[in-house]
Amino acid sequence: MLDDLQSYALGSHSWLFREGEAFTSPAPGVVAVDALPDAADPGWALRNIGDVEEWADKKNVDTEEILKPNPGHLTRKDIITFFQSLDFELTTNSLRRIAMQIMYGSAVELTEAVGQFVPLAKVPPRAWLKLQRYTQDDVLIFAADLWVRIDVTDTSSGNKKIIKPKFMAKLLDSDLNTMFFGDPSLLP
Repeated sequence: MLDDLQSYALGSHSWLFREGEAFTSPAPGVVAVDALPDAADPGWALRNIGDVEEWADKKNVDTEEILKPNPGHLTRKDIITFFQSLDFELTTNSLRRIAMQIMYGSAVELTEAVGQFVPLAKVPPRAWLKLQRYTQDDVLIFAADLWVRIDVTDTSSGNKKIIKPKFMAKLLDSDLNTMFFGDPSLLP
């Protein structure tokens, strides 16, 4: 007999290590589809994308239904899946240089000393996205390292509104992509 599903409020935290950036652990290397900095790399601490206020994971599936007569009317015989993908939408309530750099396509890294750039000089980057989600009791329930194409799709604001960058990460294929549920007892 299955227990009733439990309700949780999950707080999400996200970090981004972009393709071509150097890392030191597990050994010195450069970020790529087949090169992921491990959790001990000190560079992760510098790459938080902001305070995640809202997040949504979306699965996209393209299918075709196969029908058969039964005996004279059509019924569904099977469903063939042609395509599956995952998208991760993250809205932060803190504005970081990385959000502006990705949003406006800056080819130069924006720093305290460098603020001028040519817009749309670079396409959205590929990167390793680290996700960690915690229950309202501060228990890690979900962790993921995902090779993604990351974009910032919105930085709107207005009267009495805080700028809230909206990141869209689209999962790309990598043998190093992983997801993990932290405490199995939280998922009956």
